Amino acid sequence: RLGALMARNAYQGGEAPEVHYAVANDSSQDVMCVLCSLNQTISFTAGNHRQNLNSCLARVEMPAVAKGARFGFSVNGDGAPLATATLQLPAEFRAFSCETPTISVRHSVVVHSITKSSFVKDPKVQLPVTLYRLTPLPAAFLVAAPVD
Repeated sequence: RLGALMARNAYQGGEAPEVHYAVANDSSQDVMCVLCSLNQTISFTAGNHRQNLNSCLARVEMPAVAKGARFGFSVNGDGAPLATATLQLPAEFRAFSCETPTISVRHSVVVHSITKSSFVKDPKVQLPVTLYRLTPLPAAFLVAAPVD
């Protein structure tokens, strides 16, 4: 089992959000590592055409989890506390979260356990987040001047 949570769901550039996660590795295989990443998907729609651009804005690799190990999930009060991964967001990012009829910019934090198992292959948890900016956009983005 894999679980994850964050204290907030909105961040601005330069912040370092903490991702708290839990693993109960009841399989016969070790979890090779736990990856935490902040992913961005930009979707463009024009008529019948659609294009998606996916990118990773921040990523951290956490240690392996031995078979039979458990943390963050409590059974009768036993078990270790949640593990924490810290993602460092870039100071500036090209696209903040937004949704319009023609463009969609979505962000999510993904916690992904990498395994050798063929029965349950690399489980993951996806947490939607919003990236925002406090500074105004440059005027070129706000006003479309007529082209002569």
